[in-house]
Amino acid sequence: MLTGNVLEDEKIQAPSMSHFAASAAIGGTISVPIHLDAVVTEASLTIDGVAVLEAGRLVLNASGD
Repeated sequence: MLTGNVLEDEKIQAPSMSHFAASAAIGGTISVPIHLDAVVTEASLTIDGVAVLEAGRLVLNASGD
């Protein structure tokens, strides 16, 4: 169950965590004054037409089939 506290919510089972932040400190070229975190439950992700996550469940196996 989500609590509203990102530091706690990112540790729950099967969430998707996204960060929007600067990359300059790690060798990148983006420098911004903020860092945003988002916790999403039941996320779906498709990359190049291949489903990776569906409703928070991993559907892509290790061999990529």
